[in-house]
Amino acid sequence: AVMKDGDILQTGVPAEVFEAPATIAIAAALGRRAVLAGVLVQGRRLECALGDIPLDATPTFAGVGRTFENTNVEVAILFLPGALSLALPGADARVFQIARITYGGDGPTALLNVDGDTLDVAIPVQLMSANHSAPAVAVGSRVSVRVAPSRVRIFKR
Repeated sequence: AVMKDGDILQTGVPAEVFEAPATIAIAAALGRRAVLAGVLVQGRRLECALGDIPLDATPTFAGVGRTFENTNVEVAILFLPGALSLALPGADARVFQIARITYGGDGPTALLNVDGDTLDVAIPVQLMSANHSAPAVAVGSRVSVRVAPSRVRIFKR
């Protein structure tokens, strides 16, 4: 169970709560999580600072279980660990610049520069190339971001 000030916020086995937190506050209490504001468009894709994220299925809102298929809804998008990864910029991909690389218990992570602002979304990075002959990424590197839709949770704002 997850509790705050003596109140039970969510019950379930730890893996269930970790993978499907009922609120953004619960997700934050469980560790560092990337959250962005966005719009769920016609129940089929998300628009946010990372660009358009196509969805494989009509999503349900975390903690609500309700779907919104035929409308545009303002949402908070939670990216669970493993949801985001860096890639070389592609022809159709939105391009970002690495603003900062931080070092913590989970290893190095990159923070991205988006239109002059630093996007506070930490993405795991590989600092050296596979053969260790050159840096894979560094501050200033131009990258795109891949999103695994199955690792995304959506909350109504």
